[in-house]
Amino acid sequence: MSALVSRLDSIRAAGVPNYFGPQRFGRGAGNLALAARLFAGERLRRSQRSLALSAARAELFNAVLAARVEAGSWDRILPGEIAGLAGSNSVFAVADSTPETERRAAAQDIHPTGPLWGSETKPVPSNAAAELEQSATALFPELTAGLERAGLERGFRPLRVAAAELVLIRRPGRMTLGFELPRGAYATSLLREFADCTETG
Repeated sequence: MSALVSRLDSIRAAGVPNYFGPQRFGRGAGNLALAARLFAGERLRRSQRSLALSAARAELFNAVLAARVEAGSWDRILPGEIAGLAGSNSVFAVADSTPETERRAAAQDIHPTGPLWGSETKPVPSNAAAELEQSATALFPELTAGLERAGLERGFRPLRVAAAELVLIRRPGRMTLGFELPRGAYATSLLREFADCTETG
């Protein structure tokens, strides 16, 4: 129990990696299979095309986030970062990390972001942030090229998500975890960090 309480405190302080959940990829990663068919030239129904493009973007985003988690920088602002303002869709380029950006990131006022892949628009990451992104996405050339050919413009998604109203209610023989997440975040991401929960299908 003490370990769970400690983990809860850590999540409050730092948030959790903002992975796309398995729902985005469909049963058996079927939406990624749709993306492969689409990028190979097959015509899909509009609803299938939308699922395919969303899954391809999610796969690339998760790859970048996983690289940042491995590097220990998923919750920090790197030189060249495209930072996102908490609670809004506003993003801005950060040329270099400073005590002020570190303070704002620690307070969860700003978050590092990862790509929702598409044709480049301004701003774009540079320096250390760009190097990690390029290394992670280089493993998926068919996805990056396919999304660019599809005419999508690049977007940004926070690499980190903060949970509000995070509480652990203990009753005899049962525990209930309560929380609120912003739109677009997945409860599975928080549960995995909290208690190593996973979801199949």
